Amino acid sequence: MRRIYFLILVLAALGFSMVSAAEEGVCVNQGVSQISPGSVGLDEEFTVGIQLVNCGNVIAKNLSFFLTRISPNIIVKEDKISYIPTMGCYLCRKQLLFHMRTSENALPGEYLVETELAYSGNGEARFIEKSNFTIDVISNRAEMNIASVKLDPLLPKANEPVTLTIKVENFGKGKANSVFGSVNLPFKGTRESFIGKLNAGEDGTFIFNIVPERSGTFNYELKVEYKDDYGEHQLVQNLEMTVFRGSWSVLFWIVLLISLIVVSILTAISLKKKIHK
Repeated sequence: MRRIYFLILVLAALGFSMVSAAEEGVCVNQGVSQISPGSVGLDEEFTVGIQLVNCGNVIAKNLSFFLTRISPNIIVKEDKISYIPTMGCYLCRKQLLFHMRTSENALPGEYLVETELAYSGNGEARFIEKSNFTIDVISNRAEMNIASVKLDPLLPKANEPVTLTIKVENFGKGKANSVFGSVNLPFKGTRESFIGKLNAGEDGTFIFNIVPERSGTFNYELKVEYKDDYGEHQLVQNLEMTVFRGSWSVLFWIVLLISLIVVSILTAISLKKKIHK
């Protein structure tokens, strides 16, 4: 019994109180009054409103509200602690406003924020109320698609330069970053191309300058790599290119032209003979 009495005296000397907030008639509630906007994107500013309400029948004194735990991806632009000297009458309200911002590295999802409210009543006792709330961070996905494939010249020839132009578009609702394209054609030249950033609804162009070393039909892959708020992604599309023999193509057109001239001459001679008859 003496030990318990001695412990009570020590706690009293150190400033602790066995009196509850309800017994002293002091009461302060805390709650989130607003998060604007309600859903926050990446690298975006927003505000959080905290409302304190005096629910007791005495004056609350020396109030402090503290954001005790918050993710490093949620940046608070003011001090994380606010002080209020007094809250007087019953149902007296106090609004606190915190300006925040999500980081570029934040991932979509819910972020828990822990808070602590401390206050006193008429006595020396200090009362602490803990709570928490969540911030919903959202994002949209990027979706890549091939819009067109063009060759210049239209009929490529062996051992002659060819420009392969491939247009891609982002038909998703999110931004695509670090958009990179490559083709595995077995030719010399530039087989990689970089676009960079494509916002939702934007398109971009990969340009590959190559020199086919032989004729034939070649199957190849276009690989498109990009990043969005959900991570890294890849699009692979199978394509085909036909390369003609350069010398034979020229000879073909020469022979065709000569044949047309000969046919025209023979037709004219035949018509003249019929007229004379």
